[in-house]
Amino acid sequence: MDFSGLSKLENQYLKNLPKPSCLTVDEASYKRMHNYATIISSYKDGKVLWAEQGRKQSDLARGYNQLEPALADVKAVSMDLWRAYESATKTKLPSADIIYDRFHIARLINRAIEKERRLYQKTLADKDRKIMKKHSRWILLKRNVNLTEKNKDHLAQLKKVNKTLYDIYLMKECFLSIFDQFLPIKLARKQMFNWIRDMLKTDFEYLKRFARSILKRMRSILHWFKNPISNGKAEGINNVIKTLIKRAYGYKNFDYLRMKILQKCGYLMNYVNHSFC
Repeated sequence: MDFSGLSKLENQYLKNLPKPSCLTVDEASYKRMHNYATIISSYKDGKVLWAEQGRKQSDLARGYNQLEPALADVKAVSMDLWRAYESATKTKLPSADIIYDRFHIARLINRAIEKERRLYQKTLADKDRKIMKKHSRWILLKRNVNLTEKNKDHLAQLKKVNKTLYDIYLMKECFLSIFDQFLPIKLARKQMFNWIRDMLKTDFEYLKRFARSILKRMRSILHWFKNPISNGKAEGINNVIKTLIKRAYGYKNFDYLRMKILQKCGYLMNYVNHSFC
């Protein structure tokens, strides 16, 4: 494909895009040395609408500008807690609800749990530290519904021998269970405020930092209970993009990479009658 034809191909593609009601926005690494692309997808069918080079606020704004006619009906945008994406979305799609991906929030609380565990284990003797790490590390990060019988036995043992780590586990489960219940927004807000209040009374500094960050972002987090969408499909798209790049041993021209992403993961083949190899 001659690169000079990419601009014409893009214009034809953009004219025929559907108008999604919900979007997902995520980043994807396409080259070493922290080279990222911003991927804008339709939540309903999990197809990529556009890929823009970079992951700054201006990069996502540029992507929104390209898609502008197709974004008239967008009601919600799912993303992680990256401030740049949030700022660009508030500016370009002011009427859309920003919804933080619940699985990203789960990863953040697990990071806090892991830091608390490491901090606590430093206070133990070497022998006790090794035993505690062997039996508690992965259990603390697992959801209760995913525990095996062996995990449950370890957790019961942890309850007897180490109340500190067991309490940390219960706090994590208490927070994440709020999402499991699909509560009305008012009730979800009440439960989250209660959890934050109780957490701030503890001595767990990393979990307290997490609680404060939740408090600052409460409005967007509560949007999930109104429209429970996530970036799960976007994560799957990222895996496809990684495979695409790996098979081609990388792409030097980002515009060409974009077209390949739209061909493989988007609507390019549906709306553009061109052979594209």
